[in-house]
Amino acid sequence: MVLVSEVDGKIVGTAGGYIVRPTSNVDGEHFGFIEFLIVDPSYRRLGIGGALLKELITRLAFKGVNEICLEVDPRNEAAVNLYSKFGFTTSYAVMQLTLNPSKDEPKPYKPILVASHKLQPGRFGK
Repeated sequence: MVLVSEVDGKIVGTAGGYIVRPTSNVDGEHFGFIEFLIVDPSYRRLGIGGALLKELITRLAFKGVNEICLEVDPRNEAAVNLYSKFGFTTSYAVMQLTLNPSKDEPKPYKPILVASHKLQPGRFGK
């Protein structure tokens, strides 16, 4: 699912997520995954990101998920703070190896935190 936020007909934010269903090699209930949350820099700190996140969580909960996961660069303090405010906690870190990096490009440093949020009954429409 993809959500957008508009101001005066201009798209200023978007968020997207989906449901991951259990497979034969994964026990448990299905969970939601937030793929992206983007707000135009000119419209940040106005509550748009929080509104998009709340709506995405609500819609995923309505579809029956019990947990929502996402990935975020820990250097993006605004995003980490927003997700933490909504109850997301760090689950684990993803490590990355860049093979054959270009000598003209600096070696990328992209630590990513994977956060999850267990939905509580009665919260976010569940």
